[in-house]
Amino acid sequence: MNVLQNLIELYNSLPLDSTYRIVIKGILENLDKMQNVTIYDVAEMTNSSRTTVWRAIQKMGYENFTEFRHALQSAVKDYTYYNRMIPRKHCKDSESILKKTKDSMREVSRLLDEICTEEFLNDLTGEIHEAERIHFFLPFQLPQIASFQQNLAMSGKDTAYFSLLPDLLEDAKTLDEKSIVILSTIEHAETLSIRPVMEELGKRKATIWLLGDSGSRYSDYAGRILTDESLSPAGSMFLYQALFLALSEHYRALYID
Repeated sequence: MNVLQNLIELYNSLPLDSTYRIVIKGILENLDKMQNVTIYDVAEMTNSSRTTVWRAIQKMGYENFTEFRHALQSAVKDYTYYNRMIPRKHCKDSESILKKTKDSMREVSRLLDEICTEEFLNDLTGEIHEAERIHFFLPFQLPQIASFQQNLAMSGKDTAYFSLLPDLLEDAKTLDEKSIVILSTIEHAETLSIRPVMEELGKRKATIWLLGDSGSRYSDYAGRILTDESLSPAGSMFLYQALFLALSEHYRALYID
């Protein structure tokens, strides 16, 4: 995830009375002032201690404040390139946005016909049924995944969802050869590397299902590449939603209903 996704994910996951939440809220509300701040400036801005600010940053996986500040500076300065589900050239007006959205959905429908065959779905569902733990390491939460996790829990599976790098690494240490990790990566250079997570999963002999394409820098770690297509962020999201919907309902039909 990029630094802005890290901030939002941590903010959403913390209790309302968390001191770390206060720090993150202060940063998000003052992004325009984050160009040359020190850790002391952030502490003063958020009425927090320097230690509290540093621990909040550690929770997102940054090794020091300088690394965090540099990532944040880049994100704010180049926000034009961040968080774009639809390429900028297709966002001239509402008509262009709607057209690109519909085009993406048609492309996903075509890909589903090619990728998500009955054999493919049966294979995935069977492997999940044989596993004991199915964990999701994803930079996003989808309603289809939440529904899928309910079905997994109803059938006695251990299931969990994590987004932040330290949480991914900590959870990876608890997994084994009876685990499946469904994992999506972001390939931008400025995102935190998840190679330590991949190496830990490999050491534990956990199976990795990668949502992405074979060109990913992490593809060598994957036992399966679920989607070997290069799509726009919007297209990828539509594809993931459809895939998890089919997988969740098929699993339920076979092992719960």
